[in-house]
Amino acid sequence: MSFASTAYLSKSGRGAAILSALLLPLVVSSCANGGPTDSGAATSAPTVAAEMGDSANRVAVFEDVDGRLDSIFSARGYLFGPEIVRASQDGNPDASFILAQMYAYGIAGAKPNKIKAFKLFLNLADCGNNEALANAGYMTLYGLGTESDPSQGLDMLARAANNGSATAYLYMGKFYSDAEPTPENRANAKLCFAQARDLGIVEAEQLLEELGVK
Repeated sequence: MSFASTAYLSKSGRGAAILSALLLPLVVSSCANGGPTDSGAATSAPTVAAEMGDSANRVAVFEDVDGRLDSIFSARGYLFGPEIVRASQDGNPDASFILAQMYAYGIAGAKPNKIKAFKLFLNLADCGNNEALANAGYMTLYGLGTESDPSQGLDMLARAANNGSATAYLYMGKFYSDAEPTPENRANAKLCFAQARDLGIVEAEQLLEELGVK
């Protein structure tokens, strides 16, 4: 199904800085400065989903993401430093995605820098990384590392969702469920959470129940 985004005024203002905790293999394309390389073969990126439990099957959980992700990064030896920065600058997409998360959460020895995180996610999104597009859309929606633009943020999330991102559906569902409780917003929240559930996000089932959907 195709989701057409429309901006609605959020009653709660800025939400928590929820970003994807997945480290996904990316589709390779020609792109410089943090995007996929043109080597002709996708690099291998580990996924942390299994290590974060069933609720993180396809997307970041909403509680203690930074702490749990930091523990996983530490266990795998992912540390902020010249090596990962250089790999990102050399066009390694996996390094760029990991580095973006380090900056976004301020983990693994990195100082929080949402501006750098946003730029990395946006560049990866421009190179075809759908999860990066969802993250960049979320940050645009709430003004995290960039100027807040709810209309553009929702449009980016809708594009990611239409390309199959469960992350994007969950982010949009949270936005609409936190917005003014109009029939239209509630309907959009239910629609997005249902799509996230159907794409394998366990948490979406609970969020639907909170909206009265069984």
